[in-house]
Amino acid sequence: MFSVVMNLYEHQSTWNENMPLRGFFYFSELYQQYLNGKNIKLTNEKKRVMVPFPKYVVFYNGTSDMPDRVEMKLSDCFLRPDREEGEPCLECKATAGLWTRQRRLASGGVLRREYCRIS
Repeated sequence: MFSVVMNLYEHQSTWNENMPLRGFFYFSELYQQYLNGKNIKLTNEKKRVMVPFPKYVVFYNGTSDMPDRVEMKLSDCFLRPDREEGEPCLECKATAGLWTRQRRLASGGVLRREYCRIS
């Protein structure tokens, strides 16, 4: 964790639409550890307890052809279909890993393939 942001980074070789939901459970555990470490019990606190902002990034290195960046939201997993624009949600930013990008470059011909092998 850095400063006021709680960073969660995950490497994933299989594309999974449930990454935001999984991140929600990971953050739940991390926040519990954070509060326990500060000896804060929510039932005893009368004023708002401030916690670090969650940032969840997944590095995807699988073989599925995916765009370089995909943004998924926890709210997309909710049964309630009438979510209003701007309502809060946990976002998961998935980015294609270096290997995936190099594989795309390598499929572009001999020159590109040789460049990927060297770099």
